[in-house]
Amino acid sequence: MKCSIFIPVTNERDALRRTLRSLIPEKGTHEVFVVDRGSADGSLEAAAEHDWVKVISPKDGMLSVALNQAVSEGDGEALLFLLPGSVPERGWSEAVNAFFSQNVDAGYFDLRETDGSSQLIGRARRLAHKLGHRLIGGPAGLSGLAVRRSTFESIHGFTPVPDFEWLVFAKRIEETGGSLKPIPHGIQLAPRPGARQADAWDDLMDDLKAAWRYRKTESFDAVRCRRNACSVVLLGYDLVNNDPVSDYFGYAREKLTLFNVERVQSYRSAGARVFLGGQSTTKLVGQPSGFRVDNHYRTDLGKRLGHLFEDLQVQGSDTFLVVRDSCKELSHKTLRGLSETNDGYPCKALTNAAGTEWMVLWFEARALPAFLGLEGDFSMQALQKAFYDAHLKIDVLESVACLETEHDARALYYSGLVDRLPGATA
Repeated sequence: MKCSIFIPVTNERDALRRTLRSLIPEKGTHEVFVVDRGSADGSLEAAAEHDWVKVISPKDGMLSVALNQAVSEGDGEALLFLLPGSVPERGWSEAVNAFFSQNVDAGYFDLRETDGSSQLIGRARRLAHKLGHRLIGGPAGLSGLAVRRSTFESIHGFTPVPDFEWLVFAKRIEETGGSLKPIPHGIQLAPRPGARQADAWDDLMDDLKAAWRYRKTESFDAVRCRRNACSVVLLGYDLVNNDPVSDYFGYAREKLTLFNVERVQSYRSAGARVFLGGQSTTKLVGQPSGFRVDNHYRTDLGKRLGHLFEDLQVQGSDTFLVVRDSCKELSHKTLRGLSETNDGYPCKALTNAAGTEWMVLWFEARALPAFLGLEGDFSMQALQKAFYDAHLKIDVLESVACLETEHDARALYYSGLVDRLPGATA
């Protein structure tokens, strides 16, 4: 049975490469489509490395609609949906053939979480995936969903919904009398680069809880949808002139920048991820997977900010999370705590210990003019004045540790974040 394989991608170059390479041994006559949703990190170049991959760039930003458009381009009897980073285990092609020979309509692979740092934790998350499948009564995600083309067309494909398109699809199959069963074969998943153990568990539990809530109430998770409409902008340390106090401080600052890039990179809930820095940090960060990197560092900062946020609004962002890369306590929990709490404040901030500068700032689109009016003055005093003048309230939540002194730089070594001893040469 010929399969049409669809892989939606938005700035996930490295993960896409892993998935495409895993398909090579059993690609055979199957056709592979990369459904690009506005990537700017080299994902399209990664797809072009294989002449058997077809790239589709649907105009509609909604994933469910984009996939429907992509399906119309293929002619396989079976459809298989994968997410970047998913690696089907050897024998997947034969498993799909054997599964559909049993006269079933659709199925889903066993998602098996892996973790290079701990086999025990990897097995635990694999068990959580399995339990999630059984409790939800269907797929726990889009990756690994397989369906006959005739069945897909009979129910008119994915319903245009903002989230959980796979669960809506599974429910429609059941309501029309179709069959949806597990496929006795695995797909290996790995935590995103930069995701700590706690974050990987949080991501898994967040997905399963939200999916379970939808299956029971048929209502979308408003918090989850709100996060998807939020863009994260990471600011480089040299966005405004800030010379290091020592060589070691400069070294620690670069390491912390790359660490925070990975932290934001692995934050799956964001609608977009952008790095905005000066010449040094732009070159340091380069073009990592999962990031749009603004490299117009010679342009006036006010214009850069204005153009960037205008673009993000056009893409559908209605809230923004701006992070200073000197923050030492960046986690998914921190980012979610700011972006998902609906307490009526149009702006929320985490400050440094002295309370003189903000480290992480969340604000709604209506507060954007006040933020753009800062013109590079990122002090709390300037921020509070700008919002006061605009008649907007700002909620200052707490302080977070950040890199400000030589002592802070040395602390990064003792906490294991940097690997060079203070005073040692590279």
